[in-house]
Amino acid sequence: MDLRIDQAFARIGLNIKHPFLRLEVARPNLRLNVSGPRLKIENRLPEIHIDQTECFADMDRRTPLEFSRYWSQVAREMASEATGRIAEEGDMLAAIEDGVTVADVAWENSFRTDEFDVAAVASHPPRIDFTVYPVEIRVEPGRVAVELEPGAVKGELDWGKVRVYLRQQPELDIQYVGKNYDSTI
Repeated sequence: MDLRIDQAFARIGLNIKHPFLRLEVARPNLRLNVSGPRLKIENRLPEIHIDQTECFADMDRRTPLEFSRYWSQVAREMASEATGRIAEEGDMLAAIEDGVTVADVAWENSFRTDEFDVAAVASHPPRIDFTVYPVEIRVEPGRVAVELEPGAVKGELDWGKVRVYLRQQPELDIQYVGKNYDSTI
């Protein structure tokens, strides 16, 4: 028997809609308000007080008030000594019997006798006082203020779809191709 079989397979079709994911992202926002720290330092310099009045007095350098007092005292002493010397010379000239003449008095007054003394100048040391002030430190701490707006993610999903359909029906064709054929049934 000769049979010829033709076969066509079924074919399916696919309609595919891909899924789509849409994301909306709102980023987080961070705000910082910063006020820096402050450091304040106040420093008063030390004060030095040097009193040299005794040193200057040793070198005959005085303040105006002390100068006037000192020289008025010296003038009184010199006036008192001069008055005494003049009175003594007058007494010497009054005693003629002793044989003192004006030339003798003039001779005596013509030679001055000064006394000299060697000493270290400034026998008193200067007085030194000082005042030290502490350093004042003030600290104002800094501040950080934080404001946070949190971020958000919003998602929207469009689902994908797969639709299957039959594109071609299956076929089976069987034919007899032989020479012996009986068509009676």
